[in-house]
Amino acid sequence: MAKGWCTEIGNDVCDDAIQVFGGMGFVEETGIAQLFRDARIITIYEGTTGIQGNDLISRKILREKGETLRELIVDLRETCRLLCDEDLLRPIGLVLSDMVDALASATDWVLANGRESLTAVLAGAVPFLHMLGNLVGGWQLARTALAAQRQLAAKQGDTVYLNSLIDLAAFYMTTFGVQVVAQAKTVCETGVALEPFPLDGF
Repeated sequence: MAKGWCTEIGNDVCDDAIQVFGGMGFVEETGIAQLFRDARIITIYEGTTGIQGNDLISRKILREKGETLRELIVDLRETCRLLCDEDLLRPIGLVLSDMVDALASATDWVLANGRESLTAVLAGAVPFLHMLGNLVGGWQLARTALAAQRQLAAKQGDTVYLNSLIDLAAFYMTTFGVQVVAQAKTVCETGVALEPFPLDGF
């Protein structure tokens, strides 16, 4: 997940940077075009994102019947509880809770269908990888927000900086975090829609 999701995000960041610079970003003057070319290969080296997604589903989740993922879900739910105990952080906790519910639901579907409908499950492997990456990324930002809130309550550290960490987590939840629910739906439905599609239809 770290390799697959992070390299895809690296490409997205470079793509956004080119947009920021406009036409100047597309030519060589800013250096962004070179970074974009460099970033493109990292989704391919050491296994493409598709390979990483299939490995995550087949060799990590299905092989051990989701045990490690369920341990992660327990940790995620504990963070949700801690966030919801803080008035300022409750909105972050509620979104994270929805994300965790979506992960749990998608995981249940993968485990229930991995033996009889492996093709359908693997069709959603890359969306699953992105879903899990977006969720874990949000979880780490949420944990940062919790640490910042504790420092603010103890009147320690730079107030502006600590509040900015909480604001960043809140922004992430309302932009990338909410995508997790849709990605979970994609995981469960894309293979079902794809399986009956005839090869000669291409």
